[in-house]
Amino acid sequence: MKRFLHLSDLHFNYPDCMEPDQDRDGPIRDKMIEDIAQLIENDGIKLSAILVTGDIAYKGHKDEFTFAGQWLGELCEKFDCTASQVYVVPGNHDVDRSIADNFMTMGLRTGILSKSGERCERELQQILRDDEASSVLYRPMDAYNEFAATYGCHVKGIKAKWMESIEIDQGVNVVIHGLTTTLLCSKDDAKQNILLGEFQTVARAKTPHNIHLAMMHHPPSWLRNADAMKAKLDDAMDIQLTGHEHTSRWDDGNGVVRISAEALHPDRMESGYEPGYNLIDLKLVNQSQDKAELEVSTQIRVLQENPIVFRPKINKGGTERFVIRFPVQLPAVSAALSDDTPSTVLKAQLQEDNSAQEDAYRLRPDGVDVIHRFWRLPASEAFRIIGELNLLKEDEYRLPQVDRYTRVIENAKEQQLVDALIQRIMEAGY
Repeated sequence: MKRFLHLSDLHFNYPDCMEPDQDRDGPIRDKMIEDIAQLIENDGIKLSAILVTGDIAYKGHKDEFTFAGQWLGELCEKFDCTASQVYVVPGNHDVDRSIADNFMTMGLRTGILSKSGERCERELQQILRDDEASSVLYRPMDAYNEFAATYGCHVKGIKAKWMESIEIDQGVNVVIHGLTTTLLCSKDDAKQNILLGEFQTVARAKTPHNIHLAMMHHPPSWLRNADAMKAKLDDAMDIQLTGHEHTSRWDDGNGVVRISAEALHPDRMESGYEPGYNLIDLKLVNQSQDKAELEVSTQIRVLQENPIVFRPKINKGGTERFVIRFPVQLPAVSAALSDDTPSTVLKAQLQEDNSAQEDAYRLRPDGVDVIHRFWRLPASEAFRIIGELNLLKEDEYRLPQVDRYTRVIENAKEQQLVDALIQRIMEAGY
């Protein structure tokens, strides 16, 4: 069984978030942590992952992401998680709009949005495959990407999504797809300008023992060509986690469930101001010899003021849990595996099936937050390790930090030095 904490719209706003004695949102986060701790104490189910569906920052300011990293680190420490269990995607507030509206970025965005249908899709892909053009399109997300890279979740070029597989039990996996809906975001966040790109909806590892979960900031209704994109997402993604609308929703039908999280920190001037978060439990039930059901059970928690306390939202049946079950087939190999044994056969198959989409910088050895530690190393220590293993060419040292560290991991994989890199990072002790 796995438990996911689903957060969205944290809206860490500089400089308020940097002044704890004046940050009015601080007590809300404290109460949320108390609430989660009490729920875990009640049922004994610990957090397996923290999923954040965007708007981590408010203005895309670097200091906002610095604070977010510190707070997520404290959250992990509180609930016995590591940075390798944190997954993030960008929201429109994670885009630096002063950069998004400069002449070059606006020109690319206008060129893409001036086209429709397949022409728009091809224009987007062509620009993302061009190093110079894609760097301009991604530049408004540079601060976000530097933050996301510490969790192995940054995006670049045509790799506008990342993927990760988490085994639930008996060889049944949830494949997480981190999708980017902010490629064309600017100060004008009208629905016709929110472009996902059909290429991000591809799910190659569609097997009876894989359930696919999409994390994205904007709900399908906000996407350009919303009806067509909703159909594509519904066909590929069994579970869809979103934020943005600052409203908790549970929408299940036709074998798909869409779960929207409240904003943890909505604007106090909004109508219906109601901070919240979700806890999502996944477990196998009704197991037979080769079949089972994956039960997805969600608790939607919202803030009550005076006194400040989180309480559950109630479903139509009058209970605190929203539940859907997906039929799954137990792989034949799972019979030889204990509950504590990772399904290496299936993980290898997943990697093979998704080789065209796998991001080279995804490096998450079980239980080890290697990427996070690598990014947190002092520059002198990181360069010492890079030099000892000869993981960068001379011209690669001049790359921007995110690209440079990405190249380090790509080169480590190509040279079969991943184990040596991991060992050096762990020995550094930071």
